[in-house]
Amino acid sequence: MSSSNPQVKVSQFINAPRAKVYAAWVRPELAVKWWSAMELKPVEFRNNLEVGGKYYHRMAGKPGTFETVGKYLEIKPNEKLVFTWGSADGPEPEAVVTVVFEDHLDGTMVTLTQEKLPRDLVPSHQEGWEGALLHLEQFFNNQ
Repeated sequence: MSSSNPQVKVSQFINAPRAKVYAAWVRPELAVKWWSAMELKPVEFRNNLEVGGKYYHRMAGKPGTFETVGKYLEIKPNEKLVFTWGSADGPEPEAVVTVVFEDHLDGTMVTLTQEKLPRDLVPSHQEGWEGALLHLEQFFNNQ
């Protein structure tokens, strides 16, 4: 991890075809079934899937309710998503999340990197994204 640019990096194998895994990230009716940190449950996901389009994401649980917003910076269907990430009640999001989808064995390797994150948020975001990708894996394992 660079001292000048703290980042989160998480990878997870998903036992599903790349197109289906990508769809789970961008289709609200699918994202709302899995996208949350481990101790939270997804509640709502809305998006306008185009470069410059915005999304709204809400998850809730014992620790509280968390609302995140951002906009899509790059969209390569079934290959890559790049979007900003920030609190719905905070300043314009500056953190950038890149999600790469690659064929791996009989499924998909998802690699997520979050950059431009304040150093004090790195541990909680590392844990949060690890939990989210485990939820994604469980979502496909339960289908």
